[in-house]
Amino acid sequence: MADVLSRLSAALASQYTIERELGRGGMATVYLARDLKHHRLVALKVLRPELTNALGPDRFLQEIEIAAQFAHPHIVPVFDSGEAEGFLYYVMPYVVGESLRSRLTREGRLPVEDAVEIACEVANALAYAHAQGIVHRDIKPENILFADGQAMVADFGIARAITAMVASTGDRLTEVGLALGTPLYMSPEQAAGHLHLDGRADVYSLGCVLYEMLAGEPPFMGPTPQAVITKHAQESPEPLSRKRPGVPAQVEQAVTRALSKLPADRFAGAAEFAAALPRHSTPGTPTVPLETRRPASQSRHISRATWAFIGALALGGGLIATAFHRRAPPTLDESLYMVLPFRHRAQSAPVLLNGDQCESLLHDALARWRGVQMVDPLWVADARSRRGGGSSVEAGVAIARERRAGRVVLGEVWQFNDTIYVRGLLYDAAGQRLVKEQSVRIAPDLNDAQARFQQLADSLLIGGGIAAGAPPRGGGQLSLPAWRAFQDAYLALQRWDLDSAKVRLKRALAIDPTYGMAQLWLAQVLAWAGDDARSWRSLAAGALASGDSLAPRDRRLAEGLLALAEGRFPQACEEFRTILQRDSLDFAAWFGLGECQGKDPLVLRDAASPSGWRFRGSYEGAVNAYRRALEIVPSVHLAFKGEAYTRLPDLLYTETNHIRKGYALAPDTVRFGAFPSMARDTLEFVPRPLPQVVASEPGAIPATVSAAVARNRELMREVATTWVRAFPGRPDAHETLALVLETLGELTAGRSKDLSAVSEIRRARATVTEPAQALRLANIETRFLVKSEHMAAARSLADSVLRANPNPTLDDARQLRGLAALTGHVHLAARLQRRAAPDFTFLTPAWEEVTVPLQLTDAALGLFAYSAFGAPTDSLVALEQRVERLIPSYVQPARREGARQAMLDMPAVLAFPERGLRPMHRAKAGGNYRLEMQWELAHGDTTAFRKHYQKIREVQRDIRPGDVAFDGTYHEARLLLAAGDTAEATHLLDLSLEALPTLGTDLMDQLPEVTTLVRGMALRAELASRAGDSTTSRRWANDVEVLWSDADGELGPTVKRMQELAASQRNRPT
Repeated sequence: MADVLSRLSAALASQYTIERELGRGGMATVYLARDLKHHRLVALKVLRPELTNALGPDRFLQEIEIAAQFAHPHIVPVFDSGEAEGFLYYVMPYVVGESLRSRLTREGRLPVEDAVEIACEVANALAYAHAQGIVHRDIKPENILFADGQAMVADFGIARAITAMVASTGDRLTEVGLALGTPLYMSPEQAAGHLHLDGRADVYSLGCVLYEMLAGEPPFMGPTPQAVITKHAQESPEPLSRKRPGVPAQVEQAVTRALSKLPADRFAGAAEFAAALPRHSTPGTPTVPLETRRPASQSRHISRATWAFIGALALGGGLIATAFHRRAPPTLDESLYMVLPFRHRAQSAPVLLNGDQCESLLHDALARWRGVQMVDPLWVADARSRRGGGSSVEAGVAIARERRAGRVVLGEVWQFNDTIYVRGLLYDAAGQRLVKEQSVRIAPDLNDAQARFQQLADSLLIGGGIAAGAPPRGGGQLSLPAWRAFQDAYLALQRWDLDSAKVRLKRALAIDPTYGMAQLWLAQVLAWAGDDARSWRSLAAGALASGDSLAPRDRRLAEGLLALAEGRFPQACEEFRTILQRDSLDFAAWFGLGECQGKDPLVLRDAASPSGWRFRGSYEGAVNAYRRALEIVPSVHLAFKGEAYTRLPDLLYTETNHIRKGYALAPDTVRFGAFPSMARDTLEFVPRPLPQVVASEPGAIPATVSAAVARNRELMREVATTWVRAFPGRPDAHETLALVLETLGELTAGRSKDLSAVSEIRRARATVTEPAQALRLANIETRFLVKSEHMAAARSLADSVLRANPNPTLDDARQLRGLAALTGHVHLAARLQRRAAPDFTFLTPAWEEVTVPLQLTDAALGLFAYSAFGAPTDSLVALEQRVERLIPSYVQPARREGARQAMLDMPAVLAFPERGLRPMHRAKAGGNYRLEMQWELAHGDTTAFRKHYQKIREVQRDIRPGDVAFDGTYHEARLLLAAGDTAEATHLLDLSLEALPTLGTDLMDQLPEVTTLVRGMALRAELASRAGDSTTSRRWANDVEVLWSDADGELGPTVKRMQELAASQRNRPT
């Protein structure tokens, strides 16, 4: 042994002084050494002779050199490597901190928050390595070190060499009696000797480590390594909730999935594992260092010490040292660059090129370099907005450190005579030190702008000139007007103004149809806006066809979007995951990952499913991805304001009347639907044939649908609360939180006495400046007032809004029609309904779309609106006849019956109390159960009617009354009265009327909802009066009298009767 040490010391004497051996493991012996050139202590790892022979010096040195280029804040870097006297060695930092093994030995179980944070940091490191094609193969507590409170993974250098050897020669390790991996943390496939492992093996190992951090012991233990390996392959670990009650369900679910026996059942990558873990910090909230979270009892005395102790890692041969000192800045990734908007000299922007455009040009130029990672500019804009928008060096460095970017680029731009001058400054974020600066001049026609910014990028990265391996220039000449339009779109995107971005990107493409980046971003904007994929498929394809003008990340994004548009959802997910392996905070990739999992409509046979079918795409994975995206860039709430907010309930299923639709491929060409449900603690969709779902067949509406929706509403609360904290002065954030609180029923009081839907919407209205948003917010507050039974205030606000908008636009009409219906303006509501939906798409009972010309649409929508009120009769008769007359003129014969059902079924249901049976009533109405029940009752078949009604009650048993559409409640109550069951009709009305705060968010958007609400109040007042219940009668009669006091004459009889009831109850002696 002494001879080995002396030989090694002599061979390395000119570079290192070896002080002593620190420990040894299965792969290497580790020595404490002093780096003579850099005057620092290092860990020198010398491979065992058997491993040296297996690897060979050429392969080892080649792979370790590549591993030395790894630059990630959670990977212990490699400083040096070489061969000396037949020994292969590599050099790593002397890590100041302790290992996870040491901490587990000391503490046993870790706090849940600490364990999750450590797992996420390790997962980020693994995702980075997996993107380079490297599988670690030995993730365990001994190889996880802590430096400055951050987890760091050691021994990636040897992992890369092993990976390369296995790939080229097969498993030579076992031939020489070596095995990489530790049985306690080894995946079943690795333990079985599979050679070609992928990142999912590391995911399994990390799952074992997280299990141990939470439970205090690994998931499987045994007397021998072989016994442990057998358990990994054959047994299920004891549930975490038994080992440690109180572990969040989401954490347990993530660990369970990571520990799946089959790699295909695990998370697809380490980044996805991290996304499934609920971290308490967000990008805008710095993580509390692990050091500061150590219990006081453990640090009270040691914290004043000035000494450190050094120990060896028992199995991995890595070096640890524990020191107690002031916290250093977080480790930054020097390959991660962040560009800020350039400043304007003398605060005056040049006419031809401003600072935001400089940011965009330089970002794109830097992104074309391989090995350079860029911080997402959307994240940068969001972070600057949250910090007040400063562009000083100090502000830029602070933002870079928050993102752990090691390099930050800013600069200034000015114009002198007809020449534009641009100066770029590259700073080291760790020390706030200027690394390099460079200036370029740009001609006033801007034709050389891209080339000059590429020159600036090259100079900042490598000095002057163009180096071998520099990125391609791409694309040829670019039209200046097209480029300017693209830059305007870029600025609109930073504000999340998707509509403006669309217009400007289309303008750029009208000028230059081959502009690759404009095609890519228009495709992305249309996808974010929820437009039909057919509108952006060709754009994504065009971006890919634009040659080498796209940076690698942008090309991946285009591939993912094209796969989404073409319905190749697994391939889309793969592209987005690849982006996330390089940058785990890429908003577009996380959102895309949510889209490809949540929108995959393919349904597959599955014997384990209650219905025998399952969706291919994971909804749980989609929710995790969406949530991560919304947390990363809180300012995205600006894109989901107003009408676009309706996309969030669609994405996250926060309404009980939203279903997920899908289909099976031949030969099982069946269309499916599914409501959300809970399977233990996991949210899922169990697909059933769509006709069963539409007809509310037994089992079609899960018993846990309300619990599933409630879970997603709480998720939206977390997201919206984060947005408000990040942007307390923006009306959009308060609007979103108000809408979320509405879904939770917290209209006037919630968890906090100062936080409610009404208070949030009023905060939004107090700061709103856009007329369209002001109208929308007033509409929302009116809805809140109705649901909280402040009818006088609701009526006053509705009247003022209607008076202020006598000539509404199409979008205005969509906001105003519900207000007109609420206040009893029948004809105005009908006009607004027609104005609001000129391109309306009707649905047949089989959910087939029917689109017809405007003349027919106008008549059908008028009939629909008047039917919602049940008056006036002459308008109902005339419009029904007109629709019947126009259908043969505008609809092909084969589609006419479907069109009749799509346009006439619902008016027949709505006007049934006033008009009785219509030609559209029939015994079998394709799932329209109210039409069928009306038919049964009108034909005296009370037995069938009762059976039908009981079936509906059974289906809706587990749904809260407020989540049932009120127009259904009202018409069912009317049918019950006709059947002589006054008690059940009264009970049914009370269920919903007493749950006003929980009624759906579409109350003012759908005319039948708002009209039947007021008509239902009138009906309940009448029933109470007949029963001698003066209090209830007065309550609802007063509400109707207030809302409809200025109603059109067609509603006069109802208003008069309510006035009589209210007056008689007021005058009745007590």
